[in-house]
Amino acid sequence: MQTLVSATPDAEWEKLRPVLDEAMDELSDTDRTAVLMRFFEKRAFAEVGAALHLSEDAARMRIDRALDKLRALLARRGVTSTSTALAIVLTNQAVALAPATLAA
Repeated sequence: MQTLVSATPDAEWEKLRPVLDEAMDELSDTDRTAVLMRFFEKRAFAEVGAALHLSEDAARMRIDRALDKLRALLARRGVTSTSTALAIVLTNQAVALAPATLAA
């Protein structure tokens, strides 16, 4: 099994990228949008909430639940992590890992 939180060189990120894309595609549209806005567009919870017609706290909870779902989807593909570690990795690697759907 791959571990998401290990210090991963660029070549490993290139292997992880399609797995992340597949898992992101399995999230609901709202969950995927919330994750993309928060981690790939670097938006604050208040901004995500406003865009999704939610309060800041509701946006935070939606993103937390979406990360839990994403972690479970990745685990089914052999990539293990905690939701917290996944959030850190997404924050640090968002540009390198940006799903193809974000570019579209």
